[in-house]
Amino acid sequence: MADKKTTKTVEVSIEKKEDSIIELTGSVTWEELESFKGKTLIELQKHAEIDGFRKGKAPLDKVEAEYGTMRILSESAQTALQDLYPRIVIENNLRVMGSPDIAITKLAENNPLEYKITTAVFPEITLGDYKKTAQNANKNVQEVTVEAKEVEEAIEQIRKMNAHTIDPEHEHTDDCDHSNELPEMNDEFVKTLGEFENVDDFKTKLEENIKLQKEREAQAKTRETMMEGLIEASSFDVPEVLVQSELDKMIAQMKDDVMRMGLEYEQYLEHMGKTEDELTTEWKPDAKKRAQSELILKEIAAQEEIKADEQKVNQQVELMKEQYGHEVPEANMRLYVESIFLNEAVLAWLEDQK
Repeated sequence: MADKKTTKTVEVSIEKKEDSIIELTGSVTWEELESFKGKTLIELQKHAEIDGFRKGKAPLDKVEAEYGTMRILSESAQTALQDLYPRIVIENNLRVMGSPDIAITKLAENNPLEYKITTAVFPEITLGDYKKTAQNANKNVQEVTVEAKEVEEAIEQIRKMNAHTIDPEHEHTDDCDHSNELPEMNDEFVKTLGEFENVDDFKTKLEENIKLQKEREAQAKTRETMMEGLIEASSFDVPEVLVQSELDKMIAQMKDDVMRMGLEYEQYLEHMGKTEDELTTEWKPDAKKRAQSELILKEIAAQEEIKADEQKVNQQVELMKEQYGHEVPEANMRLYVESIFLNEAVLAWLEDQK
């Protein structure tokens, strides 16, 4: 039976550049661009504060007059290209990576929108014997157990965290015995910690949690060893754009962590005595390793025909749509989620190599 051919809906010119970079050029008809104008106006309407109208309640014609033709046209163009890029990727079977650089080269009323998109694609990769590398890493995997001593130590730590000092003004030293100040380990106490029936139930679930944590740590260590072996056994050039993309993710994650701690990013850097440039220089080797891992996992997926779990992908995309609404195009969400679940599927497959 012949394969079903997909009819392309986007005409685009694809030019290969150096360092695994491609350049996509094309145009969007004025009619298609106009179709995004309504979406843009609705988004602007939500935040518009126009005299005589409550916020978000001004008529669309008033919103258009307030923001001006060119701003609306520019935002419509950006939305159109965000929608267009994933379609180009899918229709042309492009193995892209990192974030694309999307540039508008021509924008005028009653004229086609012209664009240039620069993005990185997967380089040619020569993989080593990845099955053997995985098998060697898996040989060192040992069954995780939890000793009674570990449970007791965790219980003692929990009691200390929930201690009520009798005299808050009394100065304590580390060598003082404050065991009499710790809460008694009884059914009443454990019920204040969560949905536990009694002390035995609490200890059982605590042991399960400790084991789960140890299993995760062991898995992370095995995967790290495995990836280091795969990187060493493989041969390919890592596009600089992908390394930079990983660096950007690392910096963004740090900013998010700092914000959740209630700190200012600049103050945090000052406290560390480093600039962002110094951090990126220090982190670049790790970013390169992350980029190498990403490329290798995707190449193994292609060779072994491993796919992301479609049901899990769909469920995650639906959750993201609820969280972000129309702020992020669904096609972009899907590409991101598929990449994560595909990597996980490949790692699970490697862990099954015995």
